[in-house]
Amino acid sequence: MVRKPPHILITTPESLYLLLTSRSREALRSVETVIVDEIHALVPTKRGAHLALSLERLEALAGRGPSPHRRLGFRWEKMSALRSGRFKLLRLADGEPWQLYDLAEDPGEQHDVSAGHSDIVNQLAEEFAAWDKEVRQW
Repeated sequence: MVRKPPHILITTPESLYLLLTSRSREALRSVETVIVDEIHALVPTKRGAHLALSLERLEALAGRGPSPHRRLGFRWEKMSALRSGRFKLLRLADGEPWQLYDLAEDPGEQHDVSAGHSDIVNQLAEEFAAWDKEVRQW
């Protein structure tokens, strides 16, 4: 990894932490994408918090601040979601209506604001469809 630094890193929260605290952390400067499998199980736990901190450290190491425009999409069984900037678009099953959450105002995702922001819902739904189509080609 030191001789040929990765652009894509597939890891666990613990391994990422160890890499960031080791002498080989300089090799992580070129990482552009991090893939963490089964992330839905990590998010509400201490491991998820640990992962979030490690990802922030990785961005700092790479000389990039947090990007408000970064998109993260996922599909798990029938649930779909897209995180873009301050918004999260969520659909619990194919064919169900999209829910929209403003994470800056409602980080606990308690209040669906889709009714008042149909333009944002439509835009993010199109972004999700494009992302989903691209991922399915892999």
